[in-house]
Amino acid sequence: MKAKKIIIRCILPAFALLFIFMITSCKKDKTPQINELHTTNVKKYGFAEYGNYVYSEWGRIYRFNRKTDTFLPACMDPECEGDCPVDCVMSYFAGIYDGRLYFCGWQQYTHKVFLAYQDVATGEVGVLKTLNEIEDSGGYYTFIENGYWYYKCKILKDGGDASDPNDYESYICRIKTDGTNDEAFIICEPGEAIIMVGSGKILTSLDGGIYSIDIESKTRNELFSYSANGYINAATPASYLNGKIYFLARSGMSRTSEYTNQTFQLNFLVWVDIESGESGKVIEEPVTSFCLTDDAIYYVPFKLRHIYVPEDYEEHPEEVTVCISDESLYVCDLNGKNSRVIYTNEKMDYAKNFTVIDNILYGWLLDYNEETHRFDKTFFGAIELETGRIIRTEKPE
Repeated sequence: MKAKKIIIRCILPAFALLFIFMITSCKKDKTPQINELHTTNVKKYGFAEYGNYVYSEWGRIYRFNRKTDTFLPACMDPECEGDCPVDCVMSYFAGIYDGRLYFCGWQQYTHKVFLAYQDVATGEVGVLKTLNEIEDSGGYYTFIENGYWYYKCKILKDGGDASDPNDYESYICRIKTDGTNDEAFIICEPGEAIIMVGSGKILTSLDGGIYSIDIESKTRNELFSYSANGYINAATPASYLNGKIYFLARSGMSRTSEYTNQTFQLNFLVWVDIESGESGKVIEEPVTSFCLTDDAIYYVPFKLRHIYVPEDYEEHPEEVTVCISDESLYVCDLNGKNSRVIYTNEKMDYAKNFTVIDNILYGWLLDYNEETHRFDKTFFGAIELETGRIIRTEKPE
């Protein structure tokens, strides 16, 4: 009898441990997994991703902690008085490199432009270069490639008057990410804008086309003509992955609301090979927004929807609530194949500008207000695409 008690005393704790293990294993399987070492090869506008953090810009720079679901200003200095580069009135990401977020910040009260960085792990902020109001070319799309930061700048001509804006010429410049080797790389047109840097090429937009500048030889060639391919111009900034850029192109076609007579332009998701110039549509239907990831494309098709139509809409067409996005989010392979619905929500505008990591959508979301009949509450949040759970945050003051 004593032996049986000993056996039972030994077995019961073992079963208890097994039961606890099974419960925690089941819970773990149902919880979206966070990859703490998350990185991406995609270059895109509006977001930067590294480790647990998703950086987003809305004037100043914010970051969302994917592990704690907290959304805070990127500036981590408790004594900051608002003059930090990450607190500028306008900010544009250049990308993540060696654990640092690089960005341009335009400071309203000085009209200066900072080429700055923040160390993701420590929060340390540094400035590599400051442009004054005259040097600022207005070209805030800048990108990192092989340790160099490419940006646009106005440079004073030899013998020119520093106070005269006409004595400056526009250049594409570059500086190493450690702040050294700042140089005027190649002269460019005043209206020419950098739209991407990748695969050893600088891509610019000018005169209805996309041009490619080879970084090694500095030769310039037209890569893509909008009109020759049946488009007017680009409707969105470009995203880049594996030698291709992806963007929405304006087609010239449109749809008109039967209730408001508003006309809405149709855009198509286009890819262009940086090396060969080959191009095509990712999918055949018009698209309102998309997100490129390392192995898939998430997109929302164009769909003219009338969310709210009052009885007196003929007298008050302004009261009609029109939405041009499909209620469903689709995902497809990088070549456009295997397209399928992955999430649906009729009462939220969730895909104006977004990114997707580990099957979770992050971005600026808009809730539909049943009282005002408008999508009028904007917040940064996350949507678990598999479960539908929505994480809402308050924008910090």
